[in-house]
Amino acid sequence: MALSFDPVDGDTANRDGVLAESCVYDLLASSRRRVLLRYLDRNGGRAAFADATRAVAVAEGEDPAAAPSEYKHVYVSLYQSHVPKLEQAGVVEHDREAKTLALTERAAPLFAHLELELVPPARRRTLVSRLADRLG
Repeated sequence: MALSFDPVDGDTANRDGVLAESCVYDLLASSRRRVLLRYLDRNGGRAAFADATRAVAVAEGEDPAAAPSEYKHVYVSLYQSHVPKLEQAGVVEHDREAKTLALTERAAPLFAHLELELVPPARRRTLVSRLADRLG
């Protein structure tokens, strides 16, 4: 499947259907999306929307024992903005009837960047320097 390949015009993939680098960075720009992606990954790639919402809310400092109405603002943000953006890029499937979210194979490149983010900054510089030396 050939997708368009001009990320400036809002396209998400290159000629091979792989996520464009600019799309990867755009998708990972939001901490809410990063938390959501990590949560889905830790849960076998699939979760109920309500459970994912609670996980994001708790990661942002909400009380884990709070009623769902206490983190409705997180639900609305995920439902109206973040999940549609991930869905449009083809990295998450949202089943509105079953009220579930699932990662797709296209999400894989995002996790390479998320893993690097977890490396301490001093170690990250070392890894990046070694990679740069190898590349030329």
